[in-house]
Amino acid sequence: MSLLPTRPYPLATLCLIAGACAGPSRTDPSSVVVPPPVRWGSASASGTVDPDWWHKLGSAALTAAIRRALVHNHDLQAAQARVAAAVRQAQVAGAARIPEFSLGGNAGRQRSVFVGFPGGSGRRPLVNLYNSFGVNLNAAWEVDLWGRLRAGRDAATAEARATLHDLRAARQSIAGQVAKAWFAAVEAGQQVALARTTAASYRASEAQVEDRFRRGVRPALDLRLARSRRMAAQARELGFAEQLQRAVRQLELLTGTYPAGRTELPEQLPVPTAPIPAGLPAELVRRRPDVRAAEERLVAAGFRVDEAQAALYPRLDLSGRTGTTSDDIKDLLDLDFLIWNAAANLVGPILDGGRRRNAAELAAARENEAIAAFAQRSLHAYTEVESLLAARGFLTGRLERLTAAEGESRRASVLAEERYRSGLGDFIAVLEAQRGALELSAQVLTARRLLLDLRVDLHLALGGGFEHEGAKLSP
Repeated sequence: MSLLPTRPYPLATLCLIAGACAGPSRTDPSSVVVPPPVRWGSASASGTVDPDWWHKLGSAALTAAIRRALVHNHDLQAAQARVAAAVRQAQVAGAARIPEFSLGGNAGRQRSVFVGFPGGSGRRPLVNLYNSFGVNLNAAWEVDLWGRLRAGRDAATAEARATLHDLRAARQSIAGQVAKAWFAAVEAGQQVALARTTAASYRASEAQVEDRFRRGVRPALDLRLARSRRMAAQARELGFAEQLQRAVRQLELLTGTYPAGRTELPEQLPVPTAPIPAGLPAELVRRRPDVRAAEERLVAAGFRVDEAQAALYPRLDLSGRTGTTSDDIKDLLDLDFLIWNAAANLVGPILDGGRRRNAAELAAARENEAIAAFAQRSLHAYTEVESLLAARGFLTGRLERLTAAEGESRRASVLAEERYRSGLGDFIAVLEAQRGALELSAQVLTARRLLLDLRVDLHLALGGGFEHEGAKLSP
C-alpha cells in the first residue's frame, strides 16, 4: 500500500504526465548513460526493489510518522504546487498551437456638428446624432510551419514530467529524513538510559570507596576518582538528553507539527524484518526519480533547441473577422448587415542583431549541459549504490566485533571490581574497566543506528518506493 495522498487528475493532465502528447526526444538518453554492469560489484543481494520499504523497518509507529510527513510536510506541499504550476505551463504552451477565437460586441453613440452647411437654425450649426452597434467573431492562428510551437509544447511537457519526478524524489527524501531522525532520537534515548544506569553504578562504587576511605583502608585519590567518574557520567546523560530533544524536534518539524519535543518514542531501535534486495544495475536509471528528472530535462533541452532553430524561419499568421454592424440594434441579426475580412501575414527575420541566432546557440549550449548533468547523475547513482553496499558489509562486521568486545569488557569490569573488593587490585583498574565497558556499549548503540541509517540510504539510492498512483511516468 502506498502512503502517497491520492488526488484526482484531469484526463488532460494524465495525458500530459504520461507523455502521450509528447513527440520524440531530440537526444536519446540511453546513448548518454554509462553502460551498467550485469551485477553490483559490492553486493551479494539480488532481486527486485521493494516499493514498500518503510514497512520493513520493523516499526509501525515509524510508518505512521512517515505517513504524517507525506501529508503535512510543507516542503512537500510546495513541491506539489510546483508540479501543478509546471503542468499548467505545459498546457499553456500546448494551447498556442490551437486557433484562438474571441467574440466581441460594441455599442456607441456619436454627436457630429456640421459648420457652414445649410439646415441649421439661425447661427446654430447642423447637429447629427448617430448610433452604432456591432457584434463580431475574431479568429487568429499561427501556422506552425517549422514545428516551433510543437517543440515548445513538448519541452514544457518534459519539464512538467521532470518536476513530477522531483516531487517523487522529495517524498523519498522526506521519508528517509523522518526515518533517520526517528533512529537518532531513539538512539539518543538509549544513550541517556545507558548514561543514567552507568551513573547509578558509579554512585554505588563511590559509596563503597567512601566507606573504605573513612575506615582508612583506601586513599583519598580513589574517592576523588570515583566522584569524578560519577559526575562525568551525569554530564554525559545531560549531553545525550539535549541530543534527544533536538532529534525529537527535528522529527516533529519533518512531520509538520509544532516542535514541542513531546513525541513519544520506543525504548529500542527497530529490527528490520527483511533483507535488502539490491535489484539490478540496469534498472537503476529507470527507477531513481532524480535520474528520471535529469533525463526529462535532457529531453526538454533538446526540444528547446528545436524551438530556437525554428524561430530562425519566417512566421505565418492567419487572422479573420466576421460579424454585423448597424445603426439600429435590431438589425444585428440581419445577414444583410454582414461584414468580414481575412488576412495572412508572413514575416521573416532579416536583421535582429543576432538575437535569434544567439538564442539557438544558447539552447544548444544548455542541451550540452543537460547531457553532462544526466550522465553525471547516472554515474553518481551507480557510485552511491556500490558505496553503500560495500559500507554495509564493513559496518555489519564492525557491529559484530563491537558486540563481542562489549561482552568481554563487561566481564573484565566485573573481575576488576571483584579484585578491588578482595584487595588484590587498585581502583584505577576498576575505573578503566568501567570506562571501557561504557564506551563500547555506547559504540554498539551508535553502530546499530548507523546500520539502520545505511539501510534507509540504500533504499533511497536504489530508488525504491513511492510510485505515483494513477499515472505512469514514462518519457
